[in-house]
Amino acid sequence: MSNKKKMIGISTSYFASMGLSIYESVKKSKEMGFNVVEFGAAHSYEQNIWDILEKVKHDFPDLIFNVHTFFPPLKEKFWFNPAQGLTSINKTVIDNLILTSSILESKIVSIHPAINSEVKISNKTFRGFSLPEKGNKIDSKRSINNFYRVLEYILNKAINLKCKIIIENMESALGASYPCSKKNFISVFEKFPELGMLLDVGHALQYKNLFELIELNNYIYELHLHDIKETPERTIAHYSIKNESYYSSLKSIIKKDSIFMIFENGSDTTEKEILEEKEILESYTLNI
Repeated sequence: MSNKKKMIGISTSYFASMGLSIYESVKKSKEMGFNVVEFGAAHSYEQNIWDILEKVKHDFPDLIFNVHTFFPPLKEKFWFNPAQGLTSINKTVIDNLILTSSILESKIVSIHPAINSEVKISNKTFRGFSLPEKGNKIDSKRSINNFYRVLEYILNKAINLKCKIIIENMESALGASYPCSKKNFISVFEKFPELGMLLDVGHALQYKNLFELIELNNYIYELHLHDIKETPERTIAHYSIKNESYYSSLKSIIKKDSIFMIFENGSDTTEKEILEEKEILESYTLNI
């Protein structure tokens, strides 16, 4: 068992869904005892974003920061889909991710996989998150080729930074994603060995491929932690974790000192529930 303090954090999307600003979200994360803060997707646009991030870095020097996909928020809500290639807006998203990482000296920049359909953000929300809408299908071969161009671009932009670029698993009702299987991810890593993986445990539980993806342990640099709920219509994620059994299959990953573990909860989760799941994880890490 390692004595090194585990890197346990929270996505700021939770606080954003509760109406908090970017700065307030970081402040709240620290107050709740997290040593890692991941800037997430649910924030509203804030005009002076670069000044805000400079202030965050100055005011919270002991926090570790990671950055995830849709951050910083654009003026108009937008779904970053690598399947659509190096569009001007996708380049802007990547450039902003890299600039954010540079300011915050982040350890991780994570992105979503390619979705083989056009996607836009609707005016509807669910549990504090803006809902995406599926558009026209994108040919799977074109989707993958576009994804590779996006990866080449972001890796080139990040070449002088000390952050790791990682890809999240995300099977979706919006369309098939790539990569999604163990075989897919290995194909990507063989082509781009600099990359790593963000294992979203909740998404893997939703789509029943967790045990397959766990076999990618050597490539996994971060976990997104949230539980699921079965309903008659569908399986819904982003619920709080209630007991240690959730982590039993993840033991070999959690044992790694290098792993980031980020709670990603919906707006209907209470702060009390978040503190409870944090305590469960901290207790678990002490006994493995």
